[in-house]
Amino acid sequence: MAFNTGTISITTTATLIIASNTSQIKRMLQNKDVATVYIGSDNSVTTVNGFPIQPGETLNIGDFNGTIYGIVAAGTNDIYFTED
Repeated sequence: MAFNTGTISITTTATLIIASNTSQIKRMLQNKDVATVYIGSDNSVTTVNGFPIQPGETLNIGDFNGTIYGIVAAGTNDIYFTED
């Protein structure tokens, strides 16, 4: 199993953070920027229906290998991720 890391710039359009990968089941997202990032499992995520990750917050997701998308209310915001 490979360990992947990266940084994604999230915009006001649903942005793919992590693609579906059946060999990767543990994910961690860390919002190190200034805006709240809202996440969901597909590109229909919005700031209303997405799960919020506040600035400075880390979210650990276990036993999930589907896609993760993010969106912000305004501007852009970087989010860091790892998966293994």
